[in-house]
Amino acid sequence: MKTPRDHGPRDPRRATRRGRGASSRTLERAARAPQAPVHVLFVATPRAFRESVAYFTRLLGLTIDTVASVAAALIVLTREIVDIVVVDDDLEVSSVLAGVQQRSGPRVLVIVLTVAVTEAEIEQWERAGVFACVPKPFDLRTYRLVLERAVAAVRTWRT
Repeated sequence: MKTPRDHGPRDPRRATRRGRGASSRTLERAARAPQAPVHVLFVATPRAFRESVAYFTRLLGLTIDTVASVAAALIVLTREIVDIVVVDDDLEVSSVLAGVQQRSGPRVLVIVLTVAVTEAEIEQWERAGVFACVPKPFDLRTYRLVLERAVAAVRTWRT
């Protein structure tokens, strides 16, 4: 009769399979391990706009801070680890880009919400180091797709 500690004779094939399975399970667990949350900094002047985009970004499971000025954004960039900066083109995007480029540490992706959607202007932004341009007025689906692409890039760099 089997007791709880005695599980009977072991099948050598099963033990081998179990050994290989354990290492693959360990790898799967490591891949599923919780990663540090992606931190987004949203820079825009209108308060209602900032709050609505922040609400939607939190629904996507991201951490977000919002600021109303470039000066405040530069302070946040020096004090905190930020992965993605979303900036409205009504503000000084070049100052934000300069602050991101001067910053030491992990990479920071910049997404610009812009009214200018000509090919030449988009290429100019990309040459300046912008990850993506989202044309205004934009719908949340477009914003979500660009943000998900940026989050995937951030998580790729972290691994």
